[in-house]
Amino acid sequence: MRNRLNRLIDEEVAKVGRSRQTTMLDVARIAGVSTSTVSHVVNGTRTVDPATEQQVRNAIARLGYRPNIVARALATARTMNIGLCLPITANPTFVVLVDVIERRLTAAGYHLMLHDTRDDITVQARIVRQLLDLRVDGIILAPAPDPAPADSSPADSSAADSSAAVSSAADSSAADSAGNDSLLPHSLGGASAGTQPSFAGQATDKSGIRTAIDAHTPLVLVDRFAPAGCDQVASDGVEPMRALTAHLAANGHRRIGVVAGLTGISTSVERLQGYRDAVSALGLDSDPTLVVPGESDLEKTRAGVSALFSRPDRPTALVTTNNVMTLGSMRAFVDLGLRVPDDVALVCYDDFEWTDLFTPRLTAMAQDLATMGEQAVQLVLRRIADPTGDPQRIRVEPEFHHRDSCGCPPSPP
Repeated sequence: MRNRLNRLIDEEVAKVGRSRQTTMLDVARIAGVSTSTVSHVVNGTRTVDPATEQQVRNAIARLGYRPNIVARALATARTMNIGLCLPITANPTFVVLVDVIERRLTAAGYHLMLHDTRDDITVQARIVRQLLDLRVDGIILAPAPDPAPADSSPADSSAADSSAAVSSAADSSAADSAGNDSLLPHSLGGASAGTQPSFAGQATDKSGIRTAIDAHTPLVLVDRFAPAGCDQVASDGVEPMRALTAHLAANGHRRIGVVAGLTGISTSVERLQGYRDAVSALGLDSDPTLVVPGESDLEKTRAGVSALFSRPDRPTALVTTNNVMTLGSMRAFVDLGLRVPDDVALVCYDDFEWTDLFTPRLTAMAQDLATMGEQAVQLVLRRIADPTGDPQRIRVEPEFHHRDSCGCPPSPP
């Protein structure tokens, strides 16, 4: 019997050859069962007699059969694919997020479709629409900046702020969150009130976010908030920056510079707002030239910090708002022959895995990227399982790592 089966399989393999892909019908014919039985074995949808199941699996192995996931998607209305859209090459932070999200999605049985938006809103919109055409089950997205917002409408406050479960520095209300998100300025040197992109309709949807929401595809924004009625998770930005600036002030610094981030995203706005809040509350020097527009770019930061610290009235301390701009600032200090913390104190928002290898070791506010990624996956899977319910907005609390670059003795462990 076994020899006869092997002979039949060999004949079928020779017949199919390389002219076409093996189908479920081929497996059923060789195994001597119905296609529905093969389907139950492949998909695990019904218990099959062990001997019959082994017969089917033997035929599958010999024929090299692979399930048709397109047909399965049509039958189940699920592709088991999740799109992840991030500016992967822009910042090492996103590499960590990709790793966390991929591991969690794989454990849940999903496939990750990774795309680099390059922080370009046009590229982002194209990718989102391609993912929708591919019928992904959900999308996780770090919104790209919109350098020319369409209107001055405030941030969408429809997302319920559930950050209390994750962060001890949760906003006091969803309205407060929306207020912070509506602060996006056209330029970082301007006033703290400004605009954010409008997602008023697909005809003018430059980002693709409105299109995804209208398609009822589960969408989660990660790392950055935006005025959109979908689930969102990001680190708190305002209070940690207040704390970093206040830490320098407590060490006697009154003239503190800041390197501000990419125009048009909530993280830049919140972190700059936290710095300004501390400057105002503590009566520090509010000279607007202390704000360096780093734009999350190493060389722009290097040039801006070099110019600021070449002045006779240079600051005595600096706060950077992400790790790329921390590196740019440190290169500027090397160019100028300035020593940290002897000549200038330095603290940074964002931590490196290797921060404590610097000399001096960098005092930093570290994002909890593992929690952020896990929350993003939980949100998208929950939305796939149950599309109803109000969108959630979650803030993840960063952790202060007190080291040497601030110029004061580190706190005891």
